Amino acid sequence: MREVLGKRILVIGAHPDDEVLGCGGLLAANSNAGGESHVLIVSEGSAAQHDDDKEASNRRHNHLVRATEQLGVGRVFHWDYPDMRLDEVPHVELNSRLQLVISEGAYDFVFVHHPFDVNQDHQVVFRSTLVAVRPTPTSRVRGLFTYHINSSTEWGMTSHAERFCPNAFLEITDWLECKLAALGVYEDEIREYPHPRSFDAVRDRARVFGSEVGVGAAEAFNVVYWR
Repeated sequence: MREVLGKRILVIGAHPDDEVLGCGGLLAANSNAGGESHVLIVSEGSAAQHDDDKEASNRRHNHLVRATEQLGVGRVFHWDYPDMRLDEVPHVELNSRLQLVISEGAYDFVFVHHPFDVNQDHQVVFRSTLVAVRPTPTSRVRGLFTYHINSSTEWGMTSHAERFCPNAFLEITDWLECKLAALGVYEDEIREYPHPRSFDAVRDRARVFGSEVGVGAAEAFNVVYWR
């Protein structure tokens, strides 16, 4: 996975904090390597819990900005589709908006949710991203990867065929604490251990992924395609 560092990458997520949970180490490492990292979050991120509370929505946006700043992200796209209702957004509309961002950004690599996450918003975002980054002859995108989200990816595996089976790993030993610090910005989302959204559980997940490939800590990805 070191080959993706120092490049132009786009991390796409359904909600603010997905980018940290799935790719926080990657984002920090890419910035350190001189790459350009952008984050695109599709939903406003708070409507499901707080209805149309503008203060809550603004608070979630501010958390996103602060967290991505800590990870060295160069640009953040934050759309305002309703949290937990992305299945109501016309598929063609989301496809088109994603295609435009990806085309204009000239990204080398794109990272998105696993298709069988328990969260339906994650599934919707994956399907539209898959359309938007079709490996056509004119596409600059060299690789599409899915990432793991604690409390969503592992809970969505209802069969062996849907299991998240990582086949690419990035060592984040030097970036694990940076990832956890960025996660801490989302103070409303942190839970007590043994909840998988706790600091200890996120740290443990990185250490388990790392142990699978002989390093101290890692983020794991599944390659959809890499050319």
